[in-house]
This record gives sequence, structure tokens and C-alpha cells, in this order.
Amino acid sequence: VKLLLSRPGAVNSPTTTTASKIASYSTAAVTGYGMTSAAIWTTSIGSASIVNVDCGPVESIEHGSLALTSSRTSYGAEAVFTCERNYTLVGDAKRVCGDGGLWSGKQPKCLFDWCPDPPQSDSTTVTLSGRNAGSTATYECKPGFILFGQKVDKKIRCPEPVLADHAILSVTGNDRAYGRTLIRTAESSPSVQTYKIGALAKYRCERGYKIQGDPLSTCEDNGRWSGDTPQCICKY
Repeated sequence: VKLLLSRPGAVNSPTTTTASKIASYSTAAVTGYGMTSAAIWTTSIGSASIVNVDCGPVESIEHGSLALTSSRTSYGAEAVFTCERNYTLVGDAKRVCGDGGLWSGKQPKCLFDWCPDPPQSDSTTVTLSGRNAGSTATYECKPGFILFGQKVDKKIRCPEPVLADHAILSVTGNDRAYGRTLIRTAESSPSVQTYKIGALAKYRCERGYKIQGDPLSTCEDNGRWSGDTPQCICKY
């Protein structure tokens, strides 16, 4: 029996065999063609045929259009996607029909293009990667603030420093516009104000006492004073 594959592009290797032998054919060298029956068959089954690979229709996209090259969906055909005005294509702009009968890539989407300015506050700076759909807005807090949630900024301030017995405290740098020094002793009433980051607290002792510990403390960005509260001990 001589096997003849008559469709265009088929690998035709005529082979004479008997009915008890098994003959085989292949389309390995024919890109874009597939077989309608198994690659190995017996002569008693009958003739086989070669068919052109077709990937089928391509899904359309909302707010966009689809164009097929050569108006076909067979092997090698290209599906090209475009979006309407003010919309941005996100995903594969072109999909190709492969020899497996499947379209390459993933179905794209048309997303609304221009994004308005994101919400801002006096305590943040915003950096935009772009204004098209898919762009990001990165928020950073200015010195003295931390990002709290998505919309709320919490202003960081240090409380009134702890004052040991017989100690005298002065705090500078509480106002950015001008330096202000606030002095109080252990006998004075504590104030209810708070201090900005960077404020410097200076400790000294009353006459007859000497300081033990670091006399300087700074308001840090975690809302706490640095170091431990110094003590005043009697010199005699």
C-alpha cells in the first residue's frame, strides 16, 4: 500500500508496505498544519488528511477595537488591539495564532487613561510614575510626620521632658521660625506643650548639686527624648 498525503505542505514520504505492517506519516516539517487523526495508523483504517491550524475567533475588548491580519484566524494570523481615545492598553497589544491552535499571550484591557492629581496634604510629598492607567503615586512624609493609614497623617512631637529633683531644664528649637528657650525648674509647674523633632533639652543642676548622666537630650522622630533623664546629686 502506498501512502499519499495530498494536502499542501504535507510531509509525503511514499512507503510501500503490506496490510500487516504499520505505516506512519508526520507533519513535523510543515509548520502551521495539523492532523485530523493519529500520527500512527494501520493501513486498514483508510486515508488520513492534513488540515490547516485555526485558532478560532478572538475575544473583543471593551473601549477598544480588534483587527485581524488578512481577515483570517489560521496559523500565523495576527490580532492587533487598539483602544479608544483617553484609554490605555494594558497587556499584549498583539496576539499571534500558533501551531498549537492557540492565540499567544493574554487578552488585553483598555483602561481609562488620564488620572487626576491624587489627594495631598501639607505634611506629604507625592511622586507620580505617570498619569496613564497603571501608574503609581508614592507618598512620603515630610520631617516630623509619619504615614498613618492611607489618608491620615499623624504629627510627631515629644512630650514635656522628665525633670529630676534639683534640676533646671532649658529647651531650644521648639519653633522653626526662630529659636525659643523655655526654662523651668523642678519646683515650677510643668507646661502642657509638646516639642518638635530636633528640639534640644539641656539639663543643669542647682547650686550645691552636680549632674549625673548626659546633660543633653534631643527630641527624636519616634516622639521620644534621647537617652535617660540625668540626675542631680549633692556635691558634699
